[in-house]
Amino acid sequence: MKGREFEKGAVYVQPGNEVFSELKLYMKEVSTITAKAPAKPFLYAQNQVIGAIAKVGKGTVFALGDPWCYNEYIDGKKLTEDFSNYEGTVEWVKWLLKQISEK
Repeated sequence: MKGREFEKGAVYVQPGNEVFSELKLYMKEVSTITAKAPAKPFLYAQNQVIGAIAKVGKGTVFALGDPWCYNEYIDGKKLTEDFSNYEGTVEWVKWLLKQISEK
């Protein structure tokens, strides 16, 4: 992806997602995931699984095929206003903390 072609990296979170509300996230160079039990997919891009969650023992495994929440995509300076990477990061951290509190 070159320059500011952000729309090519748009990932639309569907209603009912376990981690995120309905958001438009920017993810660049996404890797797909093959989720096998006990993992279950929770995020898709172009009908491909890019995120999965698994409960293993007393823990939770979270896998996402892109490092989408780093500084240049959450500081509000690079992405256009229609992307919600900062909001998604906040929601993700709250979800992570909830996993701890459920123990």
